[in-house]
Amino acid sequence: MNLLFSFFASIIFSVATPAEESPVKQGSKLQYAVTVNGNSFYMFIRIDSLSANNCNITWSFEDGRSGIFIMKKNAPDSASLDYWNPPIGGEELLLPAIQNVLFLSRSAFSNLQKNKSTLFEDHTSCAGSSRDENVFTVKDKSINAMFLKSGYGTRIWVLNDSTVPLILKIEGNPYGVEVELVGIE
Repeated sequence: MNLLFSFFASIIFSVATPAEESPVKQGSKLQYAVTVNGNSFYMFIRIDSLSANNCNITWSFEDGRSGIFIMKKNAPDSASLDYWNPPIGGEELLLPAIQNVLFLSRSAFSNLQKNKSTLFEDHTSCAGSSRDENVFTVKDKSINAMFLKSGYGTRIWVLNDSTVPLILKIEGNPYGVEVELVGIE
């Protein structure tokens, strides 16, 4: 009898417990600490639109400069490169379908989940195996992440969310740009 009660209680509990909601969604405001060739500053990101076909983000700096990155067409699903050039204030930049900003494409993320490796920036990156590597912390809040390391030494933490595979942190980027998510609203 107790076994049967425990079984039904576990079913009711699992149905009543909602799935963990992604900390990043349309409308999210993110703060990144950015270092470019030794110079550090903060960059603020607002996710204006996030759908299966596009992603628009507004960026700004503390000095008031701002602009918009527009990722359309196939970029959210299959882009293999990220955009590393400095943003230009006032510009609405439409990225080509092969580029994203601060996101791993959904297909690259899917490959990472299935094969424990993926192609990012034309290099193979492999998933970390340590449970500690797959946790990322922002202001004392743990975020479920996937850790990747490339053969050329770049270390990347990506939000473990197949619909929003946001880059949380990059160390050792050969393009000289390192980012770390330090705030989420």
